[in-house]
Amino acid sequence: MGDFKTLRDNYLKQWHELEFHPAFETFVAPGSVKGYGVYDKISNTFPRNIKRFEIYVEPVGYDFKKIVKSDDYNHTEKILYSYQFSCSIRVVDNSNGNVVTQLMPQYTNESTATKNKITETYFILGIDIDTPFSAGEYTLTSVVTDLASRETFDIIKDIRMVD
Repeated sequence: MGDFKTLRDNYLKQWHELEFHPAFETFVAPGSVKGYGVYDKISNTFPRNIKRFEIYVEPVGYDFKKIVKSDDYNHTEKILYSYQFSCSIRVVDNSNGNVVTQLMPQYTNESTATKNKITETYFILGIDIDTPFSAGEYTLTSVVTDLASRETFDIIKDIRMVD
């Protein structure tokens, strides 16, 4: 069996060959996410007067931005790695094709800087609803961008609004 550093390096080599995509995504009860994999999953059927949608997403295959921090006092440099995502969201009424909600690109998480390349993370796509939707079928599309590599993936979710 190899040492930990060798195993980690091999793992990261394979990580960089992955396509950027969601390993998992699901609707969750607003405010229920308590950490990685800890949330209350809900269906895609909502009351028309809902105030917020939340989608929990676990991305994989993202890249890291290398950050060099200088420590002038100790005359050293520290190398950190960060990752960050942005997303745009659009909700379309399936009965007539009208866009009912559109959010321009926004950050999904604070830029995270660590000494190791973190490969387990999540973020929440939150959509606040100001005007109630009519009862019916809708399609939510989100384009998620990895800010380090500029790669993207789409999340497409069907939504049913009921009285």
